[in-house]
Amino acid sequence: QALLPPLHTTANLLDGNEAGRGRRLFLGGAFAPAAALFSPPPARASLPPCPSRPPPADKNCRSCSGGGNLGKLPKWQAPGGINDAAAWTDILEVVKAYPQEGQGGIDGGGWAIAEERPGDYLRVEYTSKIFKFVDDFEIQFEGDGLVCARSASRTGSSDLGVNTMRIGYLVKALKARGWKVN
Repeated sequence: QALLPPLHTTANLLDGNEAGRGRRLFLGGAFAPAAALFSPPPARASLPPCPSRPPPADKNCRSCSGGGNLGKLPKWQAPGGINDAAAWTDILEVVKAYPQEGQGGIDGGGWAIAEERPGDYLRVEYTSKIFKFVDDFEIQFEGDGLVCARSASRTGSSDLGVNTMRIGYLVKALKARGWKVN
């Protein structure tokens, strides 16, 4: 113990325990890489629920995490027998096949992938044709082929059904690939 220099960190200065301070932190630091190898991966974050306010507000968001006034969106389940990497590929192919000119009278301003963490999270921005409103569509993988989705308008209190139509289009394409929507 005498050979170990004292470690001064915010954590050990605030814990009020002077005895064994250096030894405890030294051992934790020495074994932390080995512990990380045997620890389960951290839990994935969930997508946020839609904001909830009294009707008629917030008819502009659908999420598997609930909230809002449009009802909770069901989670999506990849077909049995495919791993998470193949499920991620399915999602990307379906998203990238969405027409840039929109569909069903919506999203005529195009779309772009704004953020991608392969195998974990995807955010796509869809833009309306005339007013250039931007909607965010998010996918969060929860493991074992289970996916949570969220589609929300950034502005306004109503989306005139656009988010539900967009999700319906994507769900239809995924169902054609064997996905289940509970």
